[in-house]
Amino acid sequence: FVVSYLFHHVFGPVFGVMFGILVLAVATSFIPSVDLRKFLNLTIMKDKYDYALMVSDFVAVVSNVLNTKELGGYAIEFLSKAVGIPNACIFLYKKNKFGCIAARKFIEAEITDHKALSELLEQNEYILYDEFGEQLDRLIQISDFQPAIIYPIKNKGKVDGFFILGVRVPDYDEMDIKAISVIVNATTLAMESVMFYQLATTDGLTGLYIRRYFDLIFPKEIAWCRQRR
Repeated sequence: FVVSYLFHHVFGPVFGVMFGILVLAVATSFIPSVDLRKFLNLTIMKDKYDYALMVSDFVAVVSNVLNTKELGGYAIEFLSKAVGIPNACIFLYKKNKFGCIAARKFIEAEITDHKALSELLEQNEYILYDEFGEQLDRLIQISDFQPAIIYPIKNKGKVDGFFILGVRVPDYDEMDIKAISVIVNATTLAMESVMFYQLATTDGLTGLYIRRYFDLIFPKEIAWCRQRR
């Protein structure tokens, strides 16, 4: 820090801060239990992690996504980068059952009792697999995947789906749970927008696109063709 202070006065504040962060990175690399990102948040940010910025970045990415599978893929990718999750998947509730729409790695999953699982998710903000292991093993069977947390996607108290997050080393802490909660809530809002878009552009009986969809997509397709002719 003394050298960083000298860099600050000799080369300016920017080089001083950069050198200080470099010193922290080198120092913490020799201590396995120290997470540099969290250490900087606690020392510089004073435990005020910028979740608003994180959500705005996520919303900016999914603002033009109008497909639930694509949205689920972005949500898992964002979770993996923000919290460092090795594996995760997302299930949505449709036609009285849960179905996997996206996963970081390919998984095979079978849900034996959709109703019981939905009731369990309604009663909890999130579920730690270690606490509900025996009960969850009877409801969900997943191969080649060791789950750690199940986080429900709720809309007005009703469960629309859930995230399953894999085991991570080191284990999830309070800051990670907050980050996951923020991203799940943002995903819930984005999926609600997708649902309204689908209701506005498809026929409720047949599921086919209606004239409104043609009016929305045709100008975009023409513009795309003109740019690449």
